[in-house]
Formats: sequence, C-alpha cells, structure tokens
Amino acid sequence: MKRITILLCVFALAVSMFGISAAADAPVKPEIGSEAALVIDADTGATLFQKNEKSQLPPADPAQIMTVLLALESGKADQTVTVTKDITATFDPKGTNLPLVEGEEVKIRDLLYAIMLGSYSDAAKTVAAAISGSETAFAEKMTARIQAITGTQSSTFANADGEPAAGNRTTARDLALLVKEAMKNDEFRQIFTAVTYTMGATNKNASERSFTTICLLMKNSDMNVKYEGAVGGKSGWNKDAKYTMVSIAERDGRTLICVVLGAENSKQRYTETIALFDYSFGAYRNVDVPTSLLQPTEIPVIKDGQTVRKILVSIPEGTKLSTNVEYKEGTMTVSSLPTSVMEGATNITLTVSAKDDNNITVVLGSVILDVTTKEDQPPVSTDTGSLGSQTVVPQSFGSKLWGFVKTVLLIILYIILAIVLLAVALVAVSYIQRTQRRNRKRRRAEERKREEEEEEEEQQPAYTGRRHRGIAAPETKKTDDDDNDEDDEDEF
Repeated sequence: MKRITILLCVFALAVSMFGISAAADAPVKPEIGSEAALVIDADTGATLFQKNEKSQLPPADPAQIMTVLLALESGKADQTVTVTKDITATFDPKGTNLPLVEGEEVKIRDLLYAIMLGSYSDAAKTVAAAISGSETAFAEKMTARIQAITGTQSSTFANADGEPAAGNRTTARDLALLVKEAMKNDEFRQIFTAVTYTMGATNKNASERSFTTICLLMKNSDMNVKYEGAVGGKSGWNKDAKYTMVSIAERDGRTLICVVLGAENSKQRYTETIALFDYSFGAYRNVDVPTSLLQPTEIPVIKDGQTVRKILVSIPEGTKLSTNVEYKEGTMTVSSLPTSVMEGATNITLTVSAKDDNNITVVLGSVILDVTTKEDQPPVSTDTGSLGSQTVVPQSFGSKLWGFVKTVLLIILYIILAIVLLAVALVAVSYIQRTQRRNRKRRRAEERKREEEEEEEEQQPAYTGRRHRGIAAPETKKTDDDDNDEDDEDEF
C-alpha cells in the first residue's frame, strides 16, 4: 500500500513539473515602482509594456538626447566653437562640468560625446549657443523637433541640459519615439552606443580628456547591473525628475527601447530596466506580415472635416509585428484598417488577427505604417474604401512536419522525465525497505540474545551469602570483644 501511495505521489509530481515547466516558459510581467515606464520594439513600434506612458514628467539628463540629435541635424558637428564669456555665465558652478573655460576652442563633435557619455552641463549649453545663438532659442528648436517626431505637444524643453526648469516636461512615450527616430541617424547611433571617448587637447587644456559612459548597463560596476545586449543608454538625475534612464538592448535580431522615469534611487531604475527587458524579450516575438494581407488601398486625408486628398496604404515587404499570442500559421488577416487619416499624421495603424488552436479569432498586434500627408502628394487611382483581399497564407508541408516533430519530441521528453522520476522513486523505496528490514532483523537478534541471557541466569543456583562468605569476605583478626561476645552467647 505504501509503495502504491509513493508511486502515485511521484506521478503527481511529474505532472506538476510538466505544468511548472510550461508555466516557466511564460515570463511574468514585472511590477514597476517608478512613476512611468515604457518598452517599445524599435523595429515594429509595438508597445510591449507601459505604465503611465503619457504622464508629463521632468526628463533630467535624457533631454540631452534631443540636444545631440539636433546638433547633428544642424550639420555643424565638425565645426570648432569658442567658449565666450556670455556662455560661461550660463554655467552652473555646482553642476556637472568638463569644465570649459572662457576662450577655449573646442570641436562640437567632442562636446556631443561629452554630453552623451558624461552628461556635462557646460558642454550642452555651449553646443546650444553655438547652434542657435542662445540656449533659449535652441530649447525652442528642441521643443519643435520632438513635437514633430511624436505628433503631440506633450513635451517641451526649457534648456539644453535637462536641469530643473518650469518648461522641462516630457513623457515616457515621447522619449522612446525620440530615441527610435534618433537611431536612424548613423552619427547619433555611433555616439549613443559609445562606451568611451577621448577628447583631444585644446588651446586652454594641454591634456586629453577621456569620457566613460555613466550608464552602468553598458559596463562593469560595483552595482553589478551590466546587461547582456545593452547597446546604448542615457541615465540622469535631478531633484525634480529623480532618477531616469533611456536605454536600448538587442537580442536575437530584435531591438527594444526602454524608458524609466521617476525612480526613487539609482538601483531601482537599473533593476526595473533589466526586468522590463527580460520580460519583453521573453514574452514577445516578431513575426512577418505578408504583403498579400492588404491590397493597396486608398484612405482619405481629412482637414477641417473635409477630404483634401487620398493616400495609398499597403504593407511593405519585410513588415513585422510584435506579438505574445500563439496562433495557427496561415490564418493571419488584417482585421482593422482606419477609414481616414487626419492631415499632418505621420503613421497609420493596422490591426492584425489570426485563429488560435481552438479556431477562435485573436488579435496578434498592430502594424504601424509610415505615411506621407503632404499637400503636393498626387492622388492615386484605386478602389476607394476597399480593404483589399485578406489573404490567408497557406502553411507549408515543411512547417507542418516540423511542428509535428517538435510536439512529438516534447512529449517524449516529458515521458522520459516521468520514467526517470519513477525509477528514482523505486530505487529510493527499495533502499528504504531494505534498511527497514535490516533494522528489524537486528532488533530481533538483540531481543533473542537478551532472552537467552535471562534464561541462563534463571538456571544458575540461587546465591547464598554463607556459601560465599569465605571467598567474598576478607579474613579479620578476632578481637577480645569478639571472644567476649562468644562467651556471652555460650552463657546465654
């Protein structure tokens, strides 16, 4: 009975391990304590995680991402600028500075590396003045540029270094979209992904100055938060924004952008960023979206309530979407397409669905397509309003065969695991039983020995003191008192 009970327990354990193993394959969505957080896929634009993504918060040093991008887009990165007295007057002596001094001649490109890697405030202010004449004018350009990138007015900048100011506000989504756009610039990518940089000597400083990124995701540190796959990052802090960070990681051909704003301490922003990357890489995968899912379709562009022209929407070759949904191959369809787009829009979103194993329609995700809504775009001539044919891509025989093989191998693996567990349990039960039998035999042998000893003692003659007195008791000299006693006994 005991053996049957044990075997049933082992079988239940094997089944539970099967369930645990399957559950372990599904990453757990992390709990985020920072004020806002967002993870997007840089290739598909899909949102993989969000918390308060549109809350307006101070950015701190990540605002300098906009500073670097704007400077590169100005075409002045290779120019040399002279630090004037007016520029040095804007420096905060208590801030993070190179430091730059009045009359120093420096290359703007060197300053861009100093900004990105070391968050040097005086470098950012010097670049702003060199590009636009003043930091105020440069901050206005920063605001206009990020609003053009995001299509919203939720971000504004008051200075070039992100230090506390009434006009410094942004959102996690705006920063993610900013980095997504900036990484299209090869020069920006080179600066953003750098770990170290050496700035040459200047007329006021005879020594080279070397910078190492302050983003600990990209290097070893006492905090031990270096992340495998991290390729770029910008961390920051000030009393208004608290601890913030924008970072990029790559794995298996995928690129993710993570934003964390308003963390309570430096460790928190790193641990939460790592947790968000691990979750997003594990929970989602990118799948190809066939161009045949949507025939080229005209969509009207609306301005002031009127159709001003039409744009042609289609799925470009190589389009992907991010999904965490399992579905049957060959069942993908475009389930939703906007009927119009507003003037000034920069993208359009398609919803893609498919059938799961139970033939239930599930939403896989969204496809974000770039569109052009310029006034001079020529009209196109296709059937207006048609969504096109929602073609079902047939599943190849090779795919079906490989899916079947994977299923069979998985079943065999779990059967082998169950057999091994049962064998281990049987060996353990057998060992326990042998040990118990040996213990019982030893106890019975000990009991028989005690019984035999007791029987031998009972068969021996009874003990008498007189019989053994001469042997056991030592001889003593007879005293006068003893003689008297014997005499008294005779008289009595």
